[in-house]
Amino acid sequence: MQVEKRVFFQIIPNFIQESYEPGKTGKIGVSIINTGRSPFYLRKMGIQFDWQSKTQGYVVNKDLPIQPRRKYGLGIICFGIPTNITGSHTFKFFVDCIGFDPYLKVKYRKLIWTNSCRIVIHPTPKYRVFVSRSIESSDRIIIDPIVDLIRAWSVQPITVGINVKGSKDPRILEKIIVNEIKKSDGVICIATKRDRTVDGRWKTPAWIHAEAGISLYPHKPCLVFYDRDVTLEGIIWGKPKVPLNIQDYDEIQYKVDQVMGSYRNWVQKKKNDELIKTIRKMVAVGLYTYGIYSLGKEAGRRAKIR
Repeated sequence: MQVEKRVFFQIIPNFIQESYEPGKTGKIGVSIINTGRSPFYLRKMGIQFDWQSKTQGYVVNKDLPIQPRRKYGLGIICFGIPTNITGSHTFKFFVDCIGFDPYLKVKYRKLIWTNSCRIVIHPTPKYRVFVSRSIESSDRIIIDPIVDLIRAWSVQPITVGINVKGSKDPRILEKIIVNEIKKSDGVICIATKRDRTVDGRWKTPAWIHAEAGISLYPHKPCLVFYDRDVTLEGIIWGKPKVPLNIQDYDEIQYKVDQVMGSYRNWVQKKKNDELIKTIRKMVAVGLYTYGIYSLGKEAGRRAKIR
């Protein structure tokens, strides 16, 4: 990095955390190396992320002379990560320094920005979510980008016919879907235009009715994203739902990011509640007795489903 052709330096970030999560505090260690031949004086430095306005930033005041060919640790910068931020984001460092020209015997001060760096933000843990959606090639150009936004929230999307093999036999297909929903932590439905009524309205696709209904049995958290031109009916109407303007990707991204954090909390609460119930049963009837009983009950339940 060059300042006025007299000051050369390099900023070195140290990503000291294993992961950076939405809604939490992040930490980055920072060092600076004077790669030039002349000393300069560092007043302050800071970091700014792409989700901040130009007037925002996290600043560290140092007032430190930086000698040539030496590396200085500037400490750790702590920064807040908004709850609706995930995926890959850019940031820049800014440096306020004073250089000195030994020939002209003058000082100059300047604020300079480094090139952009990248940081990946993703929540933990990763959840397995059954995604009820159209798998028609004509619909994938619309739905795949929505699924990618959902995936950025540490979600492993599962859809029969895309990443799980289906079947042409309706009875076998139903069993596959039931099994995949049972193995998932939650269900997300994406309703797009598919079936049109005689009066010209777009109705809820039939497969979403079926798969949302299956999610009721194991009480899976179910969230619905739908094209605002689609009329929702039946079981799906009672689910938490988010209308989307399919023609506006920025709006879709904004709405997905706004609700996915809450959906993850819903999934985690459900898992916590199930764990508490299991522990209570184990305490009430004894670990050995409960283990035999639950295995027998589960075998009977699966026999009925099949």
